[in-house]
Amino acid sequence: MLAAPLAVRAGYVDNYIHLFTGARFLGAGQVLANDALIYAFILTAFYLSFLARVPWAVAVVLRGLGFLVFGVYAMDVAVLVSFNTHITLGDTLVYAGYAPKYIAQISRKRDVLMLGSALPAVGLGLWVMFSRHPLRGWGRGRACHVLTGLVVVGLLVASCFTDNARYLNAWMYRNFIAYNLEVRSEARAYTPGFIDGFEYEDRWVSEPKEAERPNIIILIVESLSSYQSKYFSGLNDWTPNLDRIAKQNVAYTGFYANGFCTNDCYIAVFTGRAPIRPPAMGQYKRGDPFLGFRDTARMLPAVMSGRGYATEFLIAGDLGFSGVGDWVSAIEFDYIEDNQHPFYDGWDR
Repeated sequence: MLAAPLAVRAGYVDNYIHLFTGARFLGAGQVLANDALIYAFILTAFYLSFLARVPWAVAVVLRGLGFLVFGVYAMDVAVLVSFNTHITLGDTLVYAGYAPKYIAQISRKRDVLMLGSALPAVGLGLWVMFSRHPLRGWGRGRACHVLTGLVVVGLLVASCFTDNARYLNAWMYRNFIAYNLEVRSEARAYTPGFIDGFEYEDRWVSEPKEAERPNIIILIVESLSSYQSKYFSGLNDWTPNLDRIAKQNVAYTGFYANGFCTNDCYIAVFTGRAPIRPPAMGQYKRGDPFLGFRDTARMLPAVMSGRGYATEFLIAGDLGFSGVGDWVSAIEFDYIEDNQHPFYDGWDR
């Protein structure tokens, strides 16, 4: 049971890297090397807790730590296989409250059966954790001590063979603790020089024209990348209709995303400002991803309202998520709607 998540992760990462590079066993070997310290800790904690001379209260603490690390590791494997990313503290704080709702929307009988099959394992784990003698007789033979010691030492030796600079996507086989520490690097403040580098002035060429007031639609496509477009990259022809619109009108072929998440896009589009804020300040620390962008004088809805437009914000997601609804209301959209509107009743998510 303890080795199952490790085996799943090693197999998944190895197949993924083999698909793109042709290298076999690179991913599996590096998963084992990167996760060796985590498993060494889990085994050591359980081993010490089962020794007869260890007080019961101390044993419970050791087993609790072992189960905690193992549980987070298993969840990280599930997230990796499902969404091709690691579990992070920041994402957990943002998405945990919405996870049950979304899981309920997409769940099937198979998921219920999988959950039901996991309950006995959870029950067994709780019994092992709090039982005074879950493995009666453990430790009486010298062989168990020698075997456990050899396994732990072997894991420690294996951890010396990590090579995370060999492959661009090495984040996949780094363990979740190292990955979270790396993500925490975003807490370092941006330098003034870096921020000043975002100053940019467009060179406009214009000519007199009669004033018009056409309908304007700003379409924001989640996670759209240039490589998906034949026109913008020459790689994949997945967006022929968008490419046609771009060819027939104005296209910015040297344009880059203003941030790494949806909220950054909203800030850039509706305020005209680069979404640079103290790192991790709003989204993960203070619960307001739009902190610092509520007092902009030239918000797009206000600008358009001043020109006689009625402004509407329609989103396929949930307005309650990440404070989006409160923010678009604060910047004075005339009408706001999400997927909870009765029009969408009965639609698949």
